Amino acid sequence: MKPLVWITLSFLLSSSTSLLAQDVQWLIAAVRQKQATLKSLTYTLSRTDTLVTGTVRHLRGRATIRPDRADRLFGFWFRGKEDQAGEVIYDGRVGYQVEERTKTYARLVDSTQIRALLYHPGGRIIVPDLIKLDTTKAIRFSVSQDKQFYYLTMHYADLKQYDVLNRYKTLGIDRTTLLPMYVRQHQETLGKVQDLRYRIQSVTFDESIADRAFQDPTFLHSYQPKQAPISDHKPGQHLIGQPAPAFHLPSLQGDSLSSSTFLGKVTLLDFWEVWCEPCLVSMPNVKQLNQQYSNRGFQVYGITHEIQQLNVARQLVTKRSIDFPTLIGNKQVRSDYRLGAIPLYVLIDRQGRIRLVSEGFSEAIEPAIQQLLNQ
Repeated sequence: MKPLVWITLSFLLSSSTSLLAQDVQWLIAAVRQKQATLKSLTYTLSRTDTLVTGTVRHLRGRATIRPDRADRLFGFWFRGKEDQAGEVIYDGRVGYQVEERTKTYARLVDSTQIRALLYHPGGRIIVPDLIKLDTTKAIRFSVSQDKQFYYLTMHYADLKQYDVLNRYKTLGIDRTTLLPMYVRQHQETLGKVQDLRYRIQSVTFDESIADRAFQDPTFLHSYQPKQAPISDHKPGQHLIGQPAPAFHLPSLQGDSLSSSTFLGKVTLLDFWEVWCEPCLVSMPNVKQLNQQYSNRGFQVYGITHEIQQLNVARQLVTKRSIDFPTLIGNKQVRSDYRLGAIPLYVLIDRQGRIRLVSEGFSEAIEPAIQQLLNQ
């Protein structure tokens, strides 16, 4: 049976005509069979992001990925480094976020923070579909080809409640290696386009490179460890135990709020922006916390700083039925709260002191809220 399958597949993939819809599963099977043989791979990546703000961002870097079928977080290990930026590592047990500029690194064990590594400098070079093709959320497929690639496009359901439409991902699958060498992720939000394009080059399968990448990384001996995730610029962990910096800010709703109203309540500040995918992914979790604990003296305030995107932010808050106020930050708040990476969550106790700072939504946030409410 198996030889017959591959004879049929070889005929389909060698055809110069466009692939038909019924051939999709054959193509997916071919890619997955190839990926199942991989022990490791190293590659360089160039990435161009067109964000909903209209900003175009260019990223370049190098990464190593090693499959691990027993790993429950990703199904693989990874190490990624961006040119002139940060580096991240996940070795199947813990994650590391490395900052070359300050010669420091953070060791991460919280699974939520480890997952968020893919959104940080270095992690943005990792392409999961290169080693583990994921078709689980696709509602339909389309295929085509040219002389170099087979193009597999996965279409996803609109998220109408969030006004996220026309969602799809296209993989350019090399006709020789049967691995995705090009990825395009597209969606439209609130009338704005987000389009991410990845081009993979210089792929090697040398296992010794992966061995060196994950065995006793040199930064563990030459850099200084930090106890919490580091930001792109200034870490805010030293704020823990300190009085929350005061502010008086306008809101998206047209009124204003002073931080003096925090006294007597447990408060979570959620720093976010419309272009920040981890911010938007975590927003339903924050909304749920607000609904669950608000009757016990808990409150949430969002804070956004992108003045030019306020109309989009208002639309997003309305579409997602966000039931906590969103404030408009300023340079002083950005400086006082050491806002170097987002999403940033700052938890403040009833006396107005900061008790937790988390870059990325963490599993530790809800237990910390519960502890402060019980005091």
